[in-house]
Amino acid sequence: MVDANGRMDTTFTIPEDYGGCSRSYRDTLDGTAVAQNGVEVTQNFEMTPLSGPVGTPIELRVKGLALANP
Repeated sequence: MVDANGRMDTTFTIPEDYGGCSRSYRDTLDGTAVAQNGVEVTQNFEMTPLSGPVGTPIELRVKGLALANP
């Protein structure tokens, strides 16, 4: 809901694999859009292990990648 100052206070969950371009969110009142904002989800990379001798297998986990052609 939007308050008298135009502020919207809400929560929502973004899946871990959903990232990239800004996503638009709107709030409506009696069917009329009264607020709009966006969120940018950035990529996150995690590598394990962080070090080791040459030839050490690594695992790279990536979250928040956008699809090139959704």
